[in-house]
This record gives sequence, structure tokens and C-alpha cells, in this order.
Amino acid sequence: GSENIPQLYLYSDCDELANVKYLEELIAYRRQQMSGKERVWSRKFVGSSHCGHLKKYPTVYEQSVGNFLEFCTASDGCKRSRL
Repeated sequence: GSENIPQLYLYSDCDELANVKYLEELIAYRRQQMSGKERVWSRKFVGSSHCGHLKKYPTVYEQSVGNFLEFCTASDGCKRSRL
């Protein structure tokens, strides 16, 4: 089921389209529901607009996505995802 699929949430403290409080509650809920808390990743950006994180913070954004993808595709013997 979907409980085995790693999740990455990239969001901002001033997003006009996504409610930060709701997203943080969702992230906390997902971490409680997942078999491993390491499967739910999040990065909260400061001051970037909706979908503007890459433009404002290119290095941090690319590192966050890259680290998440490395986790998802790691060949350490554990089946981390079905991506």
C-alpha cells in the first residue's frame, strides 16, 4: 500500500496557496502512520512563494530533492519504495 512509499514535502512559511499549519499537521500525521519515520521528509523554506523555492533557494532545494531520491533508490538491501 501507499504506507510504504516515501514522501517529500517542500513548502514555505508564506505560501499563499498552501496552509502551513495544515501541511505541518499532515506531515506529523504521516510520520505517525508510516512504518518508518524516515520515509516522510520535509523541508520548510522561509520567504519563498508557492512553487518558488527552487528559484529562491536553488542549492538547498536541489540538495533536498537529491537526498530524498538517493534515499528512495538506495541499494542497501531494504525495499525503500516502489517508485
